[in-house]
Amino acid sequence: MLNGTKRYISNGGLAKVYQIAARTDKDNPMMNSLTAFLVPSDAKGFEVTEVWDKLGQRCVQNGTLEFHDVEVPAEDQIGEIGQALPALANLFIRHGSNIQAGATVLGVAQRAYDLSLQYGHARIQGSVPLLDHQLQQIRLARMAMKIEASRSYLWRTAWSTQLEEMDRKNAMLSKVFASESAVQVCQEAMEFWGAAGYMRKNPIEKLMRDALSFLHSDGTNDVLTLKAAGFLEDPPQVDDLIYSPRVAEAAAGR
Repeated sequence: MLNGTKRYISNGGLAKVYQIAARTDKDNPMMNSLTAFLVPSDAKGFEVTEVWDKLGQRCVQNGTLEFHDVEVPAEDQIGEIGQALPALANLFIRHGSNIQAGATVLGVAQRAYDLSLQYGHARIQGSVPLLDHQLQQIRLARMAMKIEASRSYLWRTAWSTQLEEMDRKNAMLSKVFASESAVQVCQEAMEFWGAAGYMRKNPIEKLMRDALSFLHSDGTNDVLTLKAAGFLEDPPQVDDLIYSPRVAEAAAGR
């Protein structure tokens, strides 16, 4: 029997079947107390109570799901009892959900760059193209730098998912890096376009709004960064090549 509320769910109100992770044991830690279920959209007691009007990503519908004594038959349980969270973690990290989100927002940044490059050649300011001004050259160069850094990080992380000993923190951090870089790229694009970038009839303001949504989409950046910190490497030991005696002395106040 499911009861509860979940907000901002992608495709909420559009999907015909929902996969729900519900707390089935309040006495155990969260890692061992979530169980997954399938719930059809016409289940008694299930309803979508709100479709949210969003700043960006407006073509993706997000809804609030509410469950009031929704009965789920045993055959609609997915996997083992209490094992939904490890499976979800595997989806986000090993199967690349975070990486896919990072790749999506990378596309937003790339589009902002491409449009700005075109604008810089076409827009005449001070009797010369905008790109003849050194300040604007610096803006575009910094945009290109952040885009390529994000792309390389995402590619490397995606490649590493096939490794048995994948560095799990990179799946989370590559999404964080790509989304924060995309916001910075779009902000540079807004400055590059000047007042024209702020106008709704031009494309940059829309890209800015879409980029901002990825700071929270597929996991908020603060939470993902905190989780990634849990996968930081152990410190080097005395017999390791990277070990520094001076670090140990400095830590001891000597």
